[in-house]
Amino acid sequence: MTADLSVYAAGGLVASVFASAWLLTAITLRLALARQVFDIPNHRSSHLVPTPKGGGVAIVVAASAAICWLAASAGHTLFFALTIMVTGGISIAAIGLADDLKPQSARLRFSIQLLAALVFLVCLKLPAGLSVAGLPLSGLMLLPLALGWMLWMTNLYNFMDGIDGLAGIHSIAAGAGIALVLAANQAPPALWLAPLVIAAASGGFILLNFPPAKIFMGDTGSAWLGYIFAALAVLSGIHDPTLFWVWIIILAVFVADASVTLLSRLLRGQRIYQAHRSHVYQRVTQRLISDYQGKGLDAGAARTRAHRLYCQLCLAVMALWLMPIAWLAAADAIPGFLAVLVAYGPLIAVVLWFKAGQQES
Repeated sequence: MTADLSVYAAGGLVASVFASAWLLTAITLRLALARQVFDIPNHRSSHLVPTPKGGGVAIVVAASAAICWLAASAGHTLFFALTIMVTGGISIAAIGLADDLKPQSARLRFSIQLLAALVFLVCLKLPAGLSVAGLPLSGLMLLPLALGWMLWMTNLYNFMDGIDGLAGIHSIAAGAGIALVLAANQAPPALWLAPLVIAAASGGFILLNFPPAKIFMGDTGSAWLGYIFAALAVLSGIHDPTLFWVWIIILAVFVADASVTLLSRLLRGQRIYQAHRSHVYQRVTQRLISDYQGKGLDAGAARTRAHRLYCQLCLAVMALWLMPIAWLAAADAIPGFLAVLVAYGPLIAVVLWFKAGQQES
């Protein structure tokens, strides 16, 4: 296959995933309405009216099919890794869908997440060791670290999927941005096309999820996105350890907000799985809603405008701050660990300034 044909094939794949995700989202919306699968708002919710959920099925199906196609055209090692990853992702999406239809126990959800991540990592050939900021890490240390990373990312995306459009917009920007950096650094095509098709699937979904959302992705999509992004980050790190830093940097908006919020709640003895509205994105949007209502907008219009503005802020931070740092890290212009510190410093400062994780007054 020539280089030009490869570009055309990649473009056709991305376009087909985008269209498929949009169509599947529309179908899921009609099914959810018919079966009355709604996310019912409560005093901690960011939405005002019952909204259909489970739209993440569209992202999962469209992107998983595309990744399987990529795996079939990849080398043996990457084919095996991507196949295991997709299998684990489907199991996580399945329990997420079950939870969207009828609440499942946290223990069951976590057990499936743990099993999926553990099988994926055990089946991979992790490096025998590497050095992080001059600190040597053995292969035995890498496994629990990678496992913790995957479990945290799987749940982190769920925590951050709390306002219209945010998780979808973040996935589009993260997937496209990471694909660009990996392609520029000559990563295997399947490795950089995988996040790109996830961005395309999220793009098809966001057409019906952008504020005001007609459908939510639910646990079906959010947990799947977190797991797949975490797995692809590990695969990228195996190919080139520098590329793992790229993933950590580009995902920083979500990682910083969720991680600092969780740590704050843990230190205060709060139940980390209890619903709350103390993430930065929740605090900022609540302030914006109050400001807009003070200017005469009704609750629905104020909420929509606040959610749109925060999605735009997220995009701006990723494009103007995180992407340049990730690019420099990938080019070895800045050591990876130092680049992470530079990227996260201001974000953590903002999270602390908004007192994330503290009880609402």
